[in-house]
Amino acid sequence: MKPRVPVVLGSFLLFTVPAFSAEKEISNALPLKDVALFSSGVGYFGRAGQIDSDTRVELRVKAPQISDLLKSLVLFDPKGAIKPVSYSITDWMGIRPLETDLAIGNNLTPGALLQGFQGAEVRLDKPGGAVQGRIMSFSMTTVPVGDKTISIEQITLLTALGIQTVRLDDVSSFKLLDPALDAKLAATLEKRAAALTKRLDDGARPVALNFGGKGVREVRAGYLLETPAWKTSYRLVLGPKAKPYLQGWAIVENTTDEDWKDVRLSLISGRPISYIQDLATPVYVSRPIVAPLIIGSPYPQTFGESTNPGTGRVNGMVASGGGGGFGGGATFDNALESRITTLENKTAPPARVPLPTIQNRSMMQNSLSRSSDGVAFDESQMQLEG
Repeated sequence: MKPRVPVVLGSFLLFTVPAFSAEKEISNALPLKDVALFSSGVGYFGRAGQIDSDTRVELRVKAPQISDLLKSLVLFDPKGAIKPVSYSITDWMGIRPLETDLAIGNNLTPGALLQGFQGAEVRLDKPGGAVQGRIMSFSMTTVPVGDKTISIEQITLLTALGIQTVRLDDVSSFKLLDPALDAKLAATLEKRAAALTKRLDDGARPVALNFGGKGVREVRAGYLLETPAWKTSYRLVLGPKAKPYLQGWAIVENTTDEDWKDVRLSLISGRPISYIQDLATPVYVSRPIVAPLIIGSPYPQTFGESTNPGTGRVNGMVASGGGGGFGGGATFDNALESRITTLENKTAPPARVPLPTIQNRSMMQNSLSRSSDGVAFDESQMQLEG
């Protein structure tokens, strides 16, 4: 019977922002011990070493290889605790939109720089004393120097004492008094410096492994990285008397940033499954846009143009309580008088009834031709609507 090996499943966190703690940082605490290269284009890198108490180990990994490390990293700390791993994201330069940066071009003179802050409050330090006010305009002026004239920049400020023009050749320094603008200027310059550093660096990104515990102990780390596939070449040496001699060589390229010294190297042939999964680039999920529900107001209803006898319109008929047509129940005269009263009070009309059938039209025309209580109705001005 084969012995059973217990399997422990661990769940750990990987953060993109390093957490500040009291851990001591040691970049070379885990030297490289094992390298196994596969013919499928990946390699396993195993590290092991001793650490003391809480330790932060930093690895330098090329940006295109961080995804391979994230999907394969395994940490072992039997006598301690594994803390979150932190790394830098690949699009950190694009989180803040560029259009919010200040427009600071190259070869800007002090006057041109101040002109970009028109309306802001500044303090200009000069030998005669500091001047404080809001920037109004920037201009050039000429001053005589011997038998020649030179151009001097000057700035116009709105101060507490009025409008004042200051020559910038007398200004030793100036400061933006708006904290928001001053912080924005510093942030813009910081982003410019970071972009310059990104162009000049070697493309490596820091990945911090954090271990927590007490005392000296042995820890290990293992992960996969993209590596060139190792190759082989053979030679056959033939001599007149000596036996044929076959010699084989393995060609391995070390594309990492450290020497493989005192490293156990394994070359594994075959075609194991290997794939690329981008785990280092932030993924933003598209969400549907739901508009707020707006309930429109009902349109007002109109009923006829006039309530005067002989000139109005009847928009509906009131059916009697019994029988068909206008027979039984209330008479047509009572129904018509109720209809006129409703229109005069400007209240909602009764519900409309369907258009009378052909058999009842003749009865309606005969009824409309007669008068009731001295009120005459002109048939040509009556309109029946279904």
